[in-house]
Amino acid sequence: MIEEINQFIARSNRNERRIEQLIGYSITNESEHLDIEQRFRNLETRLEQLENQS
Repeated sequence: MIEEINQFIARSNRNERRIEQLIGYSITNESEHLDIEQRFRNLETRLEQLENQS
C-alpha cells in the first residue's frame, strides 16, 4: 500500500510540473508551440510542395 501511495505522489508531482509548464507557455505566449494542428498543416503543405517538385 505504501508503494501505491508513493507512485500516486510521483504521478501527482509529474502532473503538477506539466501544468506549470503549460501555464508558463501561456504566459510567455509560447502556446503556439503547443498547436499540433497548425504544425500538421505546415507538414502537409511542405509535403505537397515536395510532391509538386517531383
